[in-house]
Amino acid sequence: MLLASISNTAGTATCGGTVPLDITPLLLKSLEPNTVFQNSFGTLNGAGESTAPRFDLPAIPALVGISLESAFIVLDPAAPCIIRRISNAHSMTIL
Repeated sequence: MLLASISNTAGTATCGGTVPLDITPLLLKSLEPNTVFQNSFGTLNGAGESTAPRFDLPAIPALVGISLESAFIVLDPAAPCIIRRISNAHSMTIL
C-alpha cells in the first residue's frame, strides 16, 4: 500500500512500527479508495516486489509545485499485526 502525507515530522506509531508520515487529511485520504489515489494498492510477487502501487494524479495545473511525502507499507491480513513492513519516507514535488 502506498501512502501520502504533507509532512513527516513525527510519524505515526502502529503495531508494526512507526510509519514515517504524519496524520494529515492527505494521509487519511490515501488510506481509502478514491479518485486521486486509484492505484495505491498492489500485491507482491514471490520475490517480494511490486510495480502496481503508484499515484496517478489528475492533470490539474494547481497541483504543480506541491510537495508531499510518501511511504509504503506491506500488509498481511492474517497476521496478528496487519502491518508487516514499513519503508522509509520519500519526498517528492509534483511537476
